[in-house]
Amino acid sequence: MKHKKIESLMSPAKQRLLELEKTGKYFFHGSPDEIEKFETRQASNWVSGVKEKDGEPGVFASPSIDYAIAMSLLTTNLDVITSAESKEAEKFTIRFFVSQDTFKSLNPETKGYVYIFNKDDFPIKNGPSEFKSLVPVTLLEKSIVTKKDLPEYIEIK
Repeated sequence: MKHKKIESLMSPAKQRLLELEKTGKYFFHGSPDEIEKFETRQASNWVSGVKEKDGEPGVFASPSIDYAIAMSLLTTNLDVITSAESKEAEKFTIRFFVSQDTFKSLNPETKGYVYIFNKDDFPIKNGPSEFKSLVPVTLLEKSIVTKKDLPEYIEIK
């Protein structure tokens, strides 16, 4: 059973990000690194232990704040499974799986960055939880997140 966090226990950063997410006007990019310019980069996936290019170079963002937060704090060993719930673009579920070692390596000082963009800058749907721009995009705002901002529904394996 999923439990909602009590808003008073959330960090002010996550509260603000959730407010932005609710408007439907913004997309979010999560990274463990501080980034100044968002230019296109080659994405890749690991397939059977081999790193393979994933489509054309681009800038990626998500309508889901939980997706961006997880990517900012757990990118070293995070399996993300997204699935569409309906034919509507904004309706999807996300399941996160992370190794016990990776989760244990997080401490209260571990931080990640969530970058906020205009939704209209990402015209290409790259999957249920990810959109893409083939040109550089302009950052509107950034927010620092910590372990306490992670989604509650991360499965430790």
